[in-house]
Amino acid sequence: GTFNFRIRVTDSGGRTAERDLSITIHPAALSITTTSLSSGQVGQSYSRTLSASGGTTPYSWSKVSGSLPGGLSLNSSTGVISGTPTSSGTFNFRIRVTDSGGRTAERDLSITITSGGGFETGTMTGNDGKKYNTIKIGNQWWMMENLKETKYRNGDAIPNVTDNSTWAGLSTGARCAYNNSESTANTYGYLYNWYAVKDSRNLAPSGWRVPTDGDWKALEMHLGMSESQANSEGWRGTNEGSKLAGNASLWASGDLKSNAAFGESGFTALPGGYRDYYDGHFTTLGSAAPFWSATEYNTYYAWYRYLGYSHSEVGRCSTNKQSGFSVRLVRDY
Repeated sequence: GTFNFRIRVTDSGGRTAERDLSITIHPAALSITTTSLSSGQVGQSYSRTLSASGGTTPYSWSKVSGSLPGGLSLNSSTGVISGTPTSSGTFNFRIRVTDSGGRTAERDLSITITSGGGFETGTMTGNDGKKYNTIKIGNQWWMMENLKETKYRNGDAIPNVTDNSTWAGLSTGARCAYNNSESTANTYGYLYNWYAVKDSRNLAPSGWRVPTDGDWKALEMHLGMSESQANSEGWRGTNEGSKLAGNASLWASGDLKSNAAFGESGFTALPGGYRDYYDGHFTTLGSAAPFWSATEYNTYYAWYRYLGYSHSEVGRCSTNKQSGFSVRLVRDY
């Protein structure tokens, strides 16, 4: 506030002088101090309180973009996110706090809702300092959301390439947001070419790695795929793709999300689409989820996994290294 007062000075002869003065004290900078939100489970009551510092109370809270899990709502006065989740997945959103003086601050947050089954979950901190939710499936720890990193492990920037023709001609690591939209990346993460995946500066933080073709096979076989199916190419298995997928509201209607096993694993694969290697255009957001493996197929191609809205199985394919795909990490034992 502003504090007004009158000052008098008196000299040795008793003479005086006065002056009106004031001091204005500005509040500390407003910020949202909540950096992460714990996971929840479908059908189980959920309540977490957002916190802020600085500015002048009382605060008011609002969601700027993204989506809260179905069944949850934000109390604008208390900052409490509560309710009973109705769907599984990782939900990304941006929160704004406004103080009584009209000052604002914002932060990107996420909540992961599992479908139940006693999953063991944790967190991983990426090269940018972003915290990701993780889950143990079988003997492996996997990310539950797509990677969204701008730096390699040593701190070097991963170039953000927006021009289509430049992307198609790359032979070095790069990233992009789908349609070059950062708001889309808040939900689906970034797309990376395979050169970024295999860069010696490491896309993954210490203790984690981009999964090999063998890592993907181990995950698929844990979910029910036979070894012979896992070793084959094209669409394989029965419902393992549905088990890996999550957040039904983001997927187009089809066999993937209509299968009863949808979301069972807690992996929560999202339909982030991809960037084409030939001319750099973006396609299939909402209907496909391609993920890189770290395993090379030949000089020009690398192995990847593919989930599609019209298939409950998992695709194992190889394609040009210039393609832009989503990335999940697995813990490096």
